Amino acid sequence: MKRRHVWMARYLPPGVDPSKSEMGLLTGLISALLFHLQFILRYLSARNGLYTYYHGNLKQLNGTIMPAFSEILGTSLYGCFVAALAMVVVAVQLYSSYYQGSKSIYTMRRLPDRWERWRRVLTIPALAALGYLLLAFVLRCLDFVIYMLCTPEQCLHPYSWLELLNLL
Repeated sequence: MKRRHVWMARYLPPGVDPSKSEMGLLTGLISALLFHLQFILRYLSARNGLYTYYHGNLKQLNGTIMPAFSEILGTSLYGCFVAALAMVVVAVQLYSSYYQGSKSIYTMRRLPDRWERWRRVLTIPALAALGYLLLAFVLRCLDFVIYMLCTPEQCLHPYSWLELLNLL
């Protein structure tokens, strides 16, 4: 076992490979970030709709406004929420690992610390779920900053600052 996985092995049931668990968490992170790219694509599409080419020059259309932030954000954060919900399945799989192989559930039930079994089942999935939800919050704040700073002021949706209250 590599040294970087020592901390993770303390919070996993016996026989569970920490490197595979780390790869699963990393896969969830990458999937959530790739799913989030749809915000960038929607934003760029909406921003390009503010302009037109007139005799080869880029010209801003008068009176056009950007769609609301929540409309552009859409479902781009669902990847983080799905990854967080997947941690429930991971916790069930970790619990079921006690019943496979050498039946270590009997050993875990006899330990003096009765919470050791649950600590090994729930710690990594709970931390990962919190991490995914924190990532969703940070991405939403970052998206709002991009929306407010990169959109021309005259094209901002009216009351777009009220969307800031939805972030909290």
